[in-house]
Amino acid sequence: ALGAAWYPTIDRFDEGDALVIAHRGDTSQAVENTIPALEAAAAAGADLVEFDVQQTRDGDWVVMHDFELTRLTGSAGAVKDMTLAEATALTVRADGFEAPVPSMREFVRRAVELGQPLLIEIKPHGGETDDYLERFFAILDEESAMELSMFHSLSADVVAGQKALHPEAFVGEILALNVGGMPETVADFIVVEDWSYTTALRDAAWDRGVGVLVWTINDDGLLHRYLREPVDGIITDKLATALQLREEISDDTDLAPRLMDAVSRLTTAF
Repeated sequence: ALGAAWYPTIDRFDEGDALVIAHRGDTSQAVENTIPALEAAAAAGADLVEFDVQQTRDGDWVVMHDFELTRLTGSAGAVKDMTLAEATALTVRADGFEAPVPSMREFVRRAVELGQPLLIEIKPHGGETDDYLERFFAILDEESAMELSMFHSLSADVVAGQKALHPEAFVGEILALNVGGMPETVADFIVVEDWSYTTALRDAAWDRGVGVLVWTINDDGLLHRYLREPVDGIITDKLATALQLREEISDDTDLAPRLMDAVSRLTTAF
């Protein structure tokens, strides 16, 4: 379903390694969810860059994780109450870095220029327009970014809406606080936290042809575990470490057959 644009991403896996996904970009080099973080992740070799978007008061889209602005901007207020111009006039700061808040259009346009695949999360705040998904996909279409984009969300309604509008899109459901088995979902993959991941859940998902990503994996021991498990991908803030570990693990020829099985599942599912 992802089409030919995804083959270069799959081809990065010499032995069928799990996807390494940069959580909000490379936050060791830039502020999360900014264009410098995207550029740094692309330069490091991330398979995908995960980022968050919210709809603004005037119906456009901005790249931001938090509903409230205080943590990164030092300003009071919420994205849903701001126009796109007001939101993108803000500067975000963290760990000695700073950058402007980007619009979604600016972010995906730069990703297309870089040839960087994306994993996009819609963060619904409750104030969206009735046609919010149509507006979201229109930006991707206008910027020729659909073929580079996968999607996931905590909201089952968002997932269902995306699949209804674009059945060919590769959409995942984030399972927060998942304590049971494999849920019923229209999603193409699930995203689970480390504490709720089990091999039984993974196998149940794979039995249904559903992929499995695990988030947010930052501990070196856990990175080792999930790169060897295997799962279909890991979302991490420790991009450089994860990429290095994956390269080291790929050199383990005893692991190659299991990793080739993983990439075969991904190629079939995608």
